[in-house]
Order: sequence, then structure tokens, then C-alpha cells
Amino acid sequence: MNVHKRLSRLGATRPARVIAMAVAVAAVLLSACSGLAGGAPAAPALLPTRTLAPIRTVAPVTPDPTQPPAPTSAAPSSGADSQIATPAPTRVSSMTSCSSLKLDAGATSATTKVASAAGRIVYVTIDGNIGVSDVAGKNVIEVTSDANTDASKGAFRIYTFPTFSGDGKSLAFVSYATISGTQTATQTLYVTTPEQKAKTLKLYTTSDDSIPYLDWSPDGKQIAFLTIRSGKGAMRMISKDGGKATVIEEGSSAYWHWRADSTALMTHLSGSPATSADAHMSIADAKGANPKKITSLPGNFKAPQFSPNSKYLLFVARTGGDDDLVISDATGKPLCSLAVLEAGASFAWSPDGQRIAWISSSLTLQNPAPLSIFDLTTGATTQAHDEAIAFFWSPDSRHIAVYSVVTDGVPTEFNAAGKVDEQASIAAQAGSQMLRIEIVDAAVGGAKPIEVADTAPTSAVIDVMGFFDQYSRAVTPWSPDGKQLVYTTVSHQQSRMDLVVATLSSAADKVALSRLTDGVLAFWSPR
Repeated sequence: MNVHKRLSRLGATRPARVIAMAVAVAAVLLSACSGLAGGAPAAPALLPTRTLAPIRTVAPVTPDPTQPPAPTSAAPSSGADSQIATPAPTRVSSMTSCSSLKLDAGATSATTKVASAAGRIVYVTIDGNIGVSDVAGKNVIEVTSDANTDASKGAFRIYTFPTFSGDGKSLAFVSYATISGTQTATQTLYVTTPEQKAKTLKLYTTSDDSIPYLDWSPDGKQIAFLTIRSGKGAMRMISKDGGKATVIEEGSSAYWHWRADSTALMTHLSGSPATSADAHMSIADAKGANPKKITSLPGNFKAPQFSPNSKYLLFVARTGGDDDLVISDATGKPLCSLAVLEAGASFAWSPDGQRIAWISSSLTLQNPAPLSIFDLTTGATTQAHDEAIAFFWSPDSRHIAVYSVVTDGVPTEFNAAGKVDEQASIAAQAGSQMLRIEIVDAAVGGAKPIEVADTAPTSAVIDVMGFFDQYSRAVTPWSPDGKQLVYTTVSHQQSRMDLVVATLSSAADKVALSRLTDGVLAFWSPR
């Protein structure tokens, strides 16, 4: 079922105002009102490259990325939302196996330092503003307060994709607004400090482009952001203090990752050779100098990644029509094959550089697949989950939050005090298709995961899931100390959207849930 339809169905039995606002914000985060005339952006406000060419080995009709993926226990359906089977690899790579090499990918002390503090949570409210709170939901900061989701009251305005800098001292976000009395829409990139009455600096405004994604340089001095216009993506760079934005690279799709020293980015442009003759990867200087193309051809994947110590690169390489998930040296020369692939891969290095996790699929929403973990210190690979659509490493590299889709989901309901309401949970709609969140121990791999919750995701959450590999380079649902996880879900029993914190027990064998406030989308500060 389409997420919009699901939210509408949930709203049918509840007070209209709250749900209408929630659906409006979720829909705009998804669609950015692309039907508006007069220069309105044609791309959604939260998806990195959704209007661009699909990253595939073939070029079939692109399914709607906001359709929930077919759950593993459901019978296959036909049409755009049918599940694509992941074929098992039938070949052996011609490259050296990574299991036979000892690679030192460990992060520098600066990047491996795990904060002891709980950090802060930033979230999009149901009325389209951005708020920041502590882990108890107290000391709330209204980063914005002028959002308007009621078109009858004049200019429409919401704020999206709040992103902390690496030190947690700065916050960037994007606004989507219509100009009163016109059909013209603008998107604006802002930066501020997450403090009461802090000054907000406008960095970049456009009425022609969509700004669906941004992330900070590791040193917190620059912001890389994506703009999309007429199916073409441009990687841009701007100082957090303002100035002119520099175009780094352009392509029919655009993904990247920062080097740890903030001097360069690894980029992946225009998909694979099967979809574009311009498909390539490069090392791009952060100052805007000519990017140096990597000789290896890109395979079926989206977001590349530097190792935490920047000695290696991780990407899917195509050789003679075959795809391998490879580790290369810093110039892009493959050193070894981590896995042979049939449907591409979506991947992420652990923050400490000791492990690599990947899903054997490049389009995980349409094609859930097993999640594997490779240990660089032992050369062993374990399967951590059977059918995953997304995952996020904890900052301490001990755990992975894994997201999957189930048909027998049981939602968790909360009382007025924010505690789990067992009776309401039992009475809530069960057996429905839901997004399940689990936590796996990265060291144990195939052990039984800790179940966090079954959730009814907002459209904004679905968007992040569909491009989680790129989003995981910029934002995290994990607290800085790796002990807590934040998520949002549509309540089945109340007229609200719940922002919930899950806290791991001291033995890391179960979680306690606590509702903090209403929220459409939420992330945690890195520090």
C-alpha cells in the first residue's frame, strides 16, 4: 500500500486537523509540491536523486520510490511494486579475495572518539518546523517557528532535512516556500547554531532547483549539497559562513562521500555504463579544482565511501559486465573483492574501520536482500539479517540498526506519560505491513536481533530508507554514545505522530521505549 494512502486511512478515524497537518508535511517532504508552476522545483525535498536516472544494470520503468517494498512473507505481486528476486551469485571473482588480505582501515583517534554524552535530537514537527531537544524531550529549542501548512493562510512554508555538523555545534537545513500571491516556489539552504534565539544565515536560494540532500565536511567548515534541475544533478559546495556556491561535479545522478581531512570527496556520477556513457567515479578537490576520474568503471550502486582513515575506497566496480563490491587504494585501484554481486549493493564502513556491512541490492526498497558483515581483522563474513532494506552503524561500531518490512507487524502505543501502553498496543491494528526496526550485534552477526519496534513510517522516513546509504554519510538515528536510537511512527490509536527513543539495556539484550513528542522525522547529533 502506498504510504500516502496508509496515512490517509489512519487519519480517517481521527481528528482531522492533526493528521491533515502530518500528512501535508510528510507529503511535501516527499513531493515538494512539484506540481506548482512558475519555477517550482520538480524534484522532492528529501530524496537525493529520485528524479534522476535509476542506478541499474538495465533501464526498466522506475518504480515509485515511496511505495513500501514487498514484505518477505507476502506473495509476489505484479506491476511497479512487485518484489525483485535477488539471484544468488553463480561466479567466482577474478580479483583477490579481501578475506586473504590484512588491511588497516582503522580510523584516526579524532574520528573514533565516541562521545560519552547523550547528545541532542533534531526533528521535523508535524507543522513543518524544526526543533531540537535533549534525550528527555526537555530544553526544547525552536530552530524555526514560522512554518505554514495551511495554503488558505497565504504563503506555504516548511523546513526539511536538518543536519548537524560533526561537532554538533552547527545545524543546516532547507526550507520550501511559496511566495505569497504567486505560484512560485523557492528552496533555501540555511545554517544556524542550535541555541535559543540563534542567528540564522541564508546560504543559498533557488526557485529553479530542488535541494534534496546536504552534508557537512568533517571539519565543519563547508557544506556539500545537491541541486536538481530538469533531471540533472549538481554537487555544490559552500562555506558555512556564506559566499558563492561552487559546482564540484554534475551528472544524471550524483552521490559522494567526504575524505576525513575535508580536502576532497569521492564522487559517483551518472550511474553505471549500462545507463549512461558518462558514468564515472572521481576524487574531487573540495576547492573546486578539476576532479580526477577513477579508472575503474562504476557498477550497480549509489553512494561510495572512504575508509575512516582515508587509505581505501569502497565501491562497486564493473569488469567485463560483472559487478564486485571492492576495496581499492586511495586512487581507486581495486585491491580485492569483498563480494560478487548480481543485483548491486548498498554498503557502509563501520566508524572504527574494522568492519563493512552491505545489503546485496542497490534498490533495497524494491528489492530487500540479506545484510552481511565482513570483519577486516579476521577475514570472516557473517549474515546478520535475511531481508533488510536499510541499516545504520552505531557510533561505537558495536551495533547496527536494521530496518525491514513485515506483514505481521504489531505497533507499540504510548500513554500520556510517554510510556508504553500495553493494552492500547494489544488493541491497535495488528497484522499489517509495517517497518520493523531491529538492532544486531556487529561482532556476533547471525545472532538473534533485538526487536525495537514495528512502525508505520512517515513518507519522509520511507524516503530516507530508499537512499539510506547516502543519508548514513550525513545523519544518524543513533545517540553519540551508541546506547539509544530515535525513530518516528504514526500512532494507530491517537491523533498524532510519535517521536520515540529506544534505550539499550546495560546487557544490550533489550530496549526500553519512551515517547518524547510529535515528530515526522528525527536524527541525533554526532556529539
